[in-house]
Amino acid sequence: MSLVRIARQDGYVTLPYSKSRIDRAGDALRAHQSGESHLSYERLVEELAVVEAFRTAHAAPLTRVAANLRYYVREASGGAFVVGQRLKRVATIRDKLEREPGMSLSRMHDVGGCRAVLPSQAAVDQALLRLRAQRRWDLLTRTWDYVAEPKREGYRAKHVVARKDGLLIEIQLRTEVQHTWAELVERLDRSLGTRLKVGQADASVRAVLARGSEIMAAFERGEIKRDATMAALRAVIAAADQPDTS
Repeated sequence: MSLVRIARQDGYVTLPYSKSRIDRAGDALRAHQSGESHLSYERLVEELAVVEAFRTAHAAPLTRVAANLRYYVREASGGAFVVGQRLKRVATIRDKLEREPGMSLSRMHDVGGCRAVLPSQAAVDQALLRLRAQRRWDLLTRTWDYVAEPKREGYRAKHVVARKDGLLIEIQLRTEVQHTWAELVERLDRSLGTRLKVGQADASVRAVLARGSEIMAAFERGEIKRDATMAALRAVIAAADQPDTS
């Protein structure tokens, strides 16, 4: 087994396999799932063990990033915030590998992820400025701004990616309203198998949710009052319930 040490100020992270071996495991699982090739049971177990080891290596840097994130979010929000963290499940990693055939597993930036929920968009933007200014870990240059450009099904948030101890950790910054909407989508996925989170839901379902997300964003910006927001959401739901006569 090849050990790869990634330097950091207070020591190092040891990956149990080289990055090239991790990428080969990802490629093998992708081909197996797509039907391009078939892995024997023994080989499948071997490749899954490599993926699990890579996944587990993110646990310590993820915890460090989340701990630091709480400091910057608390400062930006005035104390009203929630920070959570998670390691992506192996099944979800395999699903993403199949959906994105050009992605190398070692460069998947959301194997470890943490999320901050703040009271307003202004607080989110202030937290992002503070994250860009800190020096505890590096942030990739790009900001995934799903507020300016929401996803097709209406997902809104701002994402950045930290490099901590040589590994990539995704940071999601959401307002309370954006988080409420995202939680609704997750519940729909779990209950109905809509596959909204991976962009594979029926177009009509995406359209309804995108419209609902627009209404909630308008409410959050102060463009419509609460009663008007509820009326608009009821109208969207009612329209979705109408039979298609086209």
